Amino acid sequence: MGEDLDRALDRLSVAEAERDAAQDRVAEAARAVAGAITGRSAGGAADRDLARVLYWDYPDVPVPVVGALLGVATNRVAGVVGGRVVERPCVNGCGRMATWTMRSRNESTSGSTECSTCAEERGDRGLPRGWAMRPAGS
Repeated sequence: MGEDLDRALDRLSVAEAERDAAQDRVAEAARAVAGAITGRSAGGAADRDLARVLYWDYPDVPVPVVGALLGVATNRVAGVVGGRVVERPCVNGCGRMATWTMRSRNESTSGSTECSTCAEERGDRGLPRGWAMRPAGS
């Protein structure tokens, strides 16, 4: 193999090892958060605020841990912590921001979204981009 390729492969190996070590540290830190939360009783607004931060900003903290903090079942966590407003530039390039509310961690923030003004201009009635309303029977 050429020297350039050898150096590139060496850099790749080092980067992969660093990534793996970082992932191990993230998992360890998430377990530490879970350990710190375990045994706490649900304590009202302060715990809801903490749960919201843990849920939305720390995806490596498992949902059951957030549920334990809130004293609710895992399937109720997203509803209790509430949605998160996301903004992204409009896909049409108009310069305005598209805004929507994510309701759970499982929703993607990578979808193409247009601003409300562009949606209105194309006659959007709450349908996904590219869809249109047709009269019944057509």
